[in-house]
Amino acid sequence: MSKSFQAFVLIAALLFVANLFFGNGLLRILEPWELDFLRYSRTAESINSIPALVQSFALDSFGPDSNYLRLGGLGIMLFSLFAFISLSRPLFGREVTTAFFLVAASSPVLVFLMKISIPDLWLAGVHLMSIPFLLRGLKQPQIIWSTGFGILMLLGGFMHPGPNLLWYLLWIGALIVLHPQGKRLINIQYWWPLPFLVYQYFSIDPGDGWLFYWGSVKPLFSLLIFFLIPIIWVGFFSGGLRDLFWKVRKKEESGLIFLSWFIAAFFTLSPALGLLFLLIAAKQLQLFFTNNYPWKSWVRSAEVFALISFFLLAIAFVFNQFESLGAGALRYTLIVIGLFWASAFWAVIGVFSVDRSWIVGGKAFVGLVPVFIAIILLLPFLERDNNWQKELLVKQVPEFLEKNDLPVEVPICFADSLKADPQLSILLELSKHSPSNGKPCLSLQVVGQQTDKRKLTDKFPLPITGKPVGERYYLELEN
Repeated sequence: MSKSFQAFVLIAALLFVANLFFGNGLLRILEPWELDFLRYSRTAESINSIPALVQSFALDSFGPDSNYLRLGGLGIMLFSLFAFISLSRPLFGREVTTAFFLVAASSPVLVFLMKISIPDLWLAGVHLMSIPFLLRGLKQPQIIWSTGFGILMLLGGFMHPGPNLLWYLLWIGALIVLHPQGKRLINIQYWWPLPFLVYQYFSIDPGDGWLFYWGSVKPLFSLLIFFLIPIIWVGFFSGGLRDLFWKVRKKEESGLIFLSWFIAAFFTLSPALGLLFLLIAAKQLQLFFTNNYPWKSWVRSAEVFALISFFLLAIAFVFNQFESLGAGALRYTLIVIGLFWASAFWAVIGVFSVDRSWIVGGKAFVGLVPVFIAIILLLPFLERDNNWQKELLVKQVPEFLEKNDLPVEVPICFADSLKADPQLSILLELSKHSPSNGKPCLSLQVVGQQTDKRKLTDKFPLPITGKPVGERYYLELEN
């Protein structure tokens, strides 16, 4: 690896980290999954859930601040990516793992998924790290690999025991059946976690907020998201799928490993499936520059189709959102689209001329620089009116009213700015008179966490306040 390429990878890594951590406080909360996860983290049942415990700690320490609430899942997923790259280098080679990092870093869909606070990230990170542990144990039967794999599986059981148990059985089972050395896994070293995983399945509540893993999203939608993860490298991904079919038919080892990974991830609806697609694309990026690479036409056709499709979709988007974007947002949108399409065109030229620097540079630029500019310049325009804490409060008031047989339609009239204090919580109670018109109203009173003086009250799961203790916000009730 030349020094110039090392510098390029370092710059890509810095942009990748910046894209992950910048703008998280501005990005709108993904409903209902992030809110469901927040609610669950405040319940007694969350005591056995590692993601919920970390989420609750962040909420108590920093309040409902998106930057901190999204830090746990983002951190574990980022650590898992680098751990996978480091541990997989002896398996796939330095060139493929470096290409995998560049492919992953330049995936806007992966960056977005890592920026939202969902427990899926925790389990996906555990599953991703379990892959090299099991594969290296298959190659080198040593206690460190089997023990590490078992510990990771036990940790996964404290996140979502059902899909974790299914992943465990499918991942080991597929390798036993498909891999020529799979019989090595019929060993107590790899099966000792099974009774503990079964116990976790029957005793641990995974909670709410799961986006994938047979959660609240339909399976086809989940699979669509996974297939969009390698969209920037769609040509190499399509060539990789064709190559995978060929290698499975020939029973080549890499094809059988990828097929086993696919089976485990597909039937658990794990985001690890999208990461497999990135690795498939990275492997093809390595093979593309060999003289006898047979799938160049697949790569080129898919790249041209994607380039034309993006151009047409971008034009349709601009015309459709021309008035709603506003002058400032429209200007930055055009800049992002222009940079994206120009660098994609640059990469397509590299695909036809078989120029490594044009392909790698253009593709990495496509997924890193326009995303960075969109986060820094465009996101503040799009989310300038975002106040998810207040929106959460507003949405829960009708639920409270309906539960207590009160009128559901409530005109809300409280302060525009509501900020968090982890030591306070909000209670609702029916008040006799509003200070504005003397009519019956529902008042929000900021009180300490311990109180016995309440009539018709119900705690909100998030501690939100913008006033000193004792201040009331009044919600007018219709007659």
